[in-house]
Amino acid sequence: MVFEIKFLIYLLSIVLITPYLSYSNNGHGKERILIQSSDTSLKSDSLILDLSFIDLAEVPDSVFKMIHLEELHLTKNQISLIPSEIGLLQNLRTLRLYSNKIEFLPEEIGYLNKLETLDLSWNPIKRLPKTIGNLKRLKILAWNADSNIESFEGIQHLDSLETLQVAYNLLEEIPKEVFELDRLIVLDLSMNRIEDIPEEITNLSMLEVLRLTNNRLTKFGSSPLIVGFV
Repeated sequence: MVFEIKFLIYLLSIVLITPYLSYSNNGHGKERILIQSSDTSLKSDSLILDLSFIDLAEVPDSVFKMIHLEELHLTKNQISLIPSEIGLLQNLRTLRLYSNKIEFLPEEIGYLNKLETLDLSWNPIKRLPKTIGNLKRLKILAWNADSNIESFEGIQHLDSLETLQVAYNLLEEIPKEVFELDRLIVLDLSMNRIEDIPEEITNLSMLEVLRLTNNRLTKFGSSPLIVGFV
């Protein structure tokens, strides 16, 4: 009942402010619908639904009828389950699930073959579904914190991945799958327990940024690290 009341209030706020805030120009001649209700008849070059910071316990069913969505933001809610219907949103380019209570993603996530950005940070997700490798356009994967990741299986098939963020986990080594990401430009391994950077790091020939802040490094490639005070 509390959820229903909150969501009705949210929808009412949309009705009241949409005439004034629905459209904006991104400077490239494209209009964006910044706030959108369940009406899917509106079309735009970029269609965005932002349901962040409203204490949602579940994703409203009406969201999955918005088949033109390109961005879905569900940051800072109380969502514990992403239903299989997520696979219906095949135009999604950005999916942000930051800071919820999600433990796993459905196999249907692999249907989002236009997805470019996926933010799973601050969720207790320990492994990704096997279909994650189907996301051939994915460029950014944020899987920071609170995950205690058990397996990286599947990410080696993300052929377009340019940024991988896995900071604030309890990683003791760099997963072998990472070294197969030959288009990777940014790798964030900050705030883990990594001691050794193996020579395979040189396989990442396009890597420009490697963040290793606050680890337990003693070896980088074949060279020991000497830590002391000046």
